[in-house]
Amino acid sequence: MDKKDEEDPAPASNDQDAPDWTTWLRSRLERVSSSERKAAGSVHEAPGESVGGDEQARTGTGPEGETATPAPTPAPTPGPTPAPRVPALTFGSTTVPLSEIEALRAAVTALVAGVGTLADTFSGFRSSVTDRLEEYSETVQRVTSDTATELGEYRKAQAGSTDDLGRAVAEVRERLRGLSRGMEAVAAIRGEVEEYRKLQTTSATDVRSAVADISDRLQGLT
Repeated sequence: MDKKDEEDPAPASNDQDAPDWTTWLRSRLERVSSSERKAAGSVHEAPGESVGGDEQARTGTGPEGETATPAPTPAPTPGPTPAPRVPALTFGSTTVPLSEIEALRAAVTALVAGVGTLADTFSGFRSSVTDRLEEYSETVQRVTSDTATELGEYRKAQAGSTDDLGRAVAEVRERLRGLSRGMEAVAAIRGEVEEYRKLQTTSATDVRSAVADISDRLQGLT
């Protein structure tokens, strides 16, 4: 192979439609193959020339003082050429820019993070509501038991003095006030439940919006 083939190893046909990295890789492979063939040729030619020179010296043929021509030294192979940056990926007849793929990946990452945050929020709220409901149940049971006890004492006090009856009525009223405070706690829990429902609706809307956005991006890539 001559010097012209070494300098221009890449074929010129059917490369106009191929990506840059394909042409670069093919050129590098042919250049390495050319260098290996030249190195192998120089190794095989050197012994023949040495044997021919010995034969001339032994038989006395050839002009006196003639020296054997040394084997040509192969030209140094240039260093590896950096691969060109691929700005897009090709799928059949569709070319997708890397910026679109990065944007899609960022959107998917944000969606996964949003879903994880929503799951954590729901888990924490459910635990809080469960604790509040248990506290409310214990409060109702305690107030009901105390009220029943007070009513029993009230019935007993009916046969006693008016003062005792008044004190019993006051204690019953205090118990009823405690029950009222328990009902206020129930109302507060209901308010928190309503806020959670609103939060869940808003989060579901955000998730649907993110899914729709990703679907539009995927349709744009096809």
